[in-house]
Parts: sequence; C-alpha cells; structure tokens
Amino acid sequence: SESEVHYYDILESILSFFIFFEFLTLIITSLRNKGHVSLIFLLSLGITSLIRLLLTYHERLVGVLLIASAILILIIGVFVLKKFVFPNDDTADYF
Repeated sequence: SESEVHYYDILESILSFFIFFEFLTLIITSLRNKGHVSLIFLLSLGITSLIRLLLTYHERLVGVLLIASAILILIIGVFVLKKFVFPNDDTADYF
C-alpha cells in the first residue's frame, strides 16, 4: 500500500513536469503568431491536462467520471470547431 502511494506521487511529479512543456509550447506559439493563439490549441491543452489528471486521480469514481466527461466534451468541441467553424483551416499550429 505504501509503495503504491509512493508510485502515484512519483507519477504526479513526472506529469507535472511535462505540463511545463505545454506552457512553453503555448508561449512559443503565441510569440510566433504575434499574441494570437488558436482556440483549438487551447482546447487540446485542456484535453491533455485533463488526461494527465485522470492518470493520477484515483480517489472517487464520481470524480473520474466527471473528468472523463469533461474530456469528451472538449473533444466534441474540437471536432465541431474543425468541422463547422474552421473547415478550410489546414494549419497544424495547434497540435
């Protein structure tokens, strides 16, 4: 039991370290585009952050289901934006 708690602490620290890379990517993207950041890029950052949270959150089933449903809503939002709002946008700057 104690090693399992230690494992989740190490995993949470590693995943927190990679969140810094996401923020660095956000800063580089906004500097490259003169302060403009794509909405799809921001949604994809939210999806990856929630996936990382889901990997480390194991306390209650209701919380896991809420995080999973939030991820699904964000994925649907990205799909709607790509399909209907920005259908001719072929740039891949947001991934």
